[in-house]
Amino acid sequence: MIIVKIEIRIYFGVNVICEAKRKLSNIFIMIKYNKSLKNYMIKIKEISELKKIAPQYKTQHPKRVLITCSDSRIPEEIFKENPIGENFVIRSAGNLLDQAGKESLKYAIDHLGVREIVVIGHSHCGTVNAALNNVNGYQYIVSKISQYIKKYLNRDPIEANVLGVIDEIKEVLKEFNHGTYEVKISGYIYDIHNVELKQIY
Repeated sequence: MIIVKIEIRIYFGVNVICEAKRKLSNIFIMIKYNKSLKNYMIKIKEISELKKIAPQYKTQHPKRVLITCSDSRIPEEIFKENPIGENFVIRSAGNLLDQAGKESLKYAIDHLGVREIVVIGHSHCGTVNAALNNVNGYQYIVSKISQYIKKYLNRDPIEANVLGVIDEIKEVLKEFNHGTYEVKISGYIYDIHNVELKQIY
């Protein structure tokens, strides 16, 4: 048996704490809160299958590096078949590569042996809109994306951003002396409304 404690912070400052005892192989918790607000429900899906798979991954051997946006509407699952162990994920606003992202990429190639890199941008990207409107307060993001848009003036700005990131990845590979590796790079745009991937590179 396991005791699961969950605390929900409601907007009105009310805390709801629930203790639920369930068998570990089938945890499903539903909490309803009715006071000025409609029902709140929390579901913890069954974890038995994941518990069976997890021991196989004592070390990681990802198939690819997935570079995508921090936007919560972009599911990592769109580019994998297994629940864990397939993608080495680097996420940032605008799917940009800062120094931490570059060194994460280096680690994936040097130590994990990854030879595939996938960049995924998406429709309705707030960071691209910020660059197009020169929004204050996001100097690094606006500057980087603006450079990419100017470089690829004949492309849609969201596509230009992905292509610009791919160009930067190529420079990173040269910088880290990975020119001898056969690294496959591809770029996609994820359509949030239609839940579709379009390959642009």
